[in-house]
Amino acid sequence: MPIIINQMEIEKIKEPVYLRALSDWVNSDELKSFLKADDTESLKSNDCDDFALQLRDRAEAIGKNIEFVPVTVAEYEEWSGQRIPETINQHALNLARVGNYMWYIDPLTDKCWQAFKLD
Repeated sequence: MPIIINQMEIEKIKEPVYLRALSDWVNSDELKSFLKADDTESLKSNDCDDFALQLRDRAEAIGKNIEFVPVTVAEYEEWSGQRIPETINQHALNLARVGNYMWYIDPLTDKCWQAFKLD
């Protein structure tokens, strides 16, 4: 018997669904090697969020965790030390855990830097 949610009929799942756990990055060299081999920065798009989402998806495809992080222009400029054109009011980055540190990644350039230490 189907389940009704918001007037949509949903069939019950008959078989269990197993999700693959994503791993953090072993070290910064592993992360940088992935970024060097990946060609997300060559994506034909004008939207930084497209780059960040594609990089996240490609990391997930190999079992690694990278998050999508929208940031303000002021945050980006403070963290990266780079300016963004005044016509842009936000930017999309990625965030990866490497050991006990979180690293920001600019998916347009593959530039990455240590954001903060955990604990």
